[in-house]
Amino acid sequence: MRSEYDAAVLDPVRRVALLMAGEQALDADLYFLQEVEEGLMESLREMILDAVVLEPGDTAPFALRARALDETVLVKRFLDLETGRAFCAAVTHLYYHPRHPDLKVLQAHAACAAVRAFASAQGGPQPILLAGDFNSLAEKRVSDEFDEVPEGCIKVSGVYELLSQGRVAPSNSDHPASRNSPAELGRLRDVEWTSTGLSLESAAVRAWGREPSFTNHTPSFTGCLDYVWLSRGDWQVVGAMAMPGGSEGGEPNQATPGYGPLPSATEPSDHVALGFCLRLGEH
Repeated sequence: MRSEYDAAVLDPVRRVALLMAGEQALDADLYFLQEVEEGLMESLREMILDAVVLEPGDTAPFALRARALDETVLVKRFLDLETGRAFCAAVTHLYYHPRHPDLKVLQAHAACAAVRAFASAQGGPQPILLAGDFNSLAEKRVSDEFDEVPEGCIKVSGVYELLSQGRVAPSNSDHPASRNSPAELGRLRDVEWTSTGLSLESAAVRAWGREPSFTNHTPSFTGCLDYVWLSRGDWQVVGAMAMPGGSEGGEPNQATPGYGPLPSATEPSDHVALGFCLRLGEH
């Protein structure tokens, strides 16, 4: 991909400057960033997986593949000054490769379990914000090299189904049992891949009635991969940052004509930022 961009567009100093300028202009209370390089990520990733899904001695092939991925989830507790309520905000980044949606299902399950465990340790169930690059499409309407989608049908990714519906149905082709033998899954063959009790809804769907057409736009791919998830019943969406082509955009996974690819001279990332104005409800 890099060969298709001017060196100036990819210059890290310039991109960081653009990012910081954008953040200062937004003046938001919370920013959810992904793929921030930090040596701490390795130890955090292993701790989360072993605590909520895997076990230290689990050597099944599927478990070993999951451990090899450099992804994690970060969670922090905040206090809303307007209502006096505490809430938990989490950010994550799931594995990028479209050939392994089953591993992304495991990661989404682990992220939800970690967020719930953290919230419980802070004194019980609390409002949740979960945002990030989930590297999973809300819907796919056309077959590609990774999935066959019958004409007139819509395929929902396993990760999106897990987060929006609370569980991944065994009939979903992204379900780990659909892509791994019982021997490959080992102990994980008995896991029910769910949001571990978190009831979540998409901020974009609340704001616009649908996910944006795309949040990632490169020369080789265009699609919606990024989401902000709200604990159901806790939050009001009172505003949303405009997206390229308007709030609703065009057809799913189609770029706005004349926009991109990203990064560009004015956009420091290959992802479009999502921004929402949220209000936390009273107790």
